[in-house]
Amino acid sequence: MEKAEKREKLSNKTLYETNKKACYRIGPGGYEDIKDLTSSQEEADTCMLLNALCASKQIHKSVIIVFEDTDILILCWAFNKEMASPLYVMCATQNWTRYLDIKNSSAIGDGVCRVLVGLHVFTECDSVSTFSGCGKLEALRKLKRDTNKQKAFGELGNV
Repeated sequence: MEKAEKREKLSNKTLYETNKKACYRIGPGGYEDIKDLTSSQEEADTCMLLNALCASKQIHKSVIIVFEDTDILILCWAFNKEMASPLYVMCATQNWTRYLDIKNSSAIGDGVCRVLVGLHVFTECDSVSTFSGCGKLEALRKLKRDTNKQKAFGELGNV
C-alpha cells in the first residue's frame, strides 16, 4: 500500500497487515511498522487474535476479523473478554454477508467461551485428529450442561 491512491480508499479506516516478517498499520496517511505485533507464531489464527487485541486496546471503536476457518471463530469466543472494544467476525458466502457480534454472543455463556479452545482441540481442529464419534455439536451441548466438563476442558494445557 505504498501508493497514496490505494491508501485513500481506506477513508478513515485502519488496516493491519501481517506477514512472516512484520506487521504494518496502514491508513490514509501512510503506513508504519508495528514492532509490538511482530510474532514468531506459525499459525495465522493466533496472530489475528494478537492483532485484534492490540487494535482493541487503541482508539478503535470496533474490531472486525474476516476469516474462513472455524478455528478463528473459536479463538474469538475464547478470548472475547480480553478485547477492550466490540469484536465482530465477518462470515460471508457468495449470496450473503453477516457480522457476528462476538462480545454479545451470550447464548454460549462465559463459562463455555473460556473452555472452547480445549473442546475444539478434543473434537478436531486443524492440527489435531478427532476421537471417533465425538462430534462438535453434541460435545458443545454436553459441555454447556456440565460444569465439571467445563472445568476439565478449561484445565487442558495447564501445567
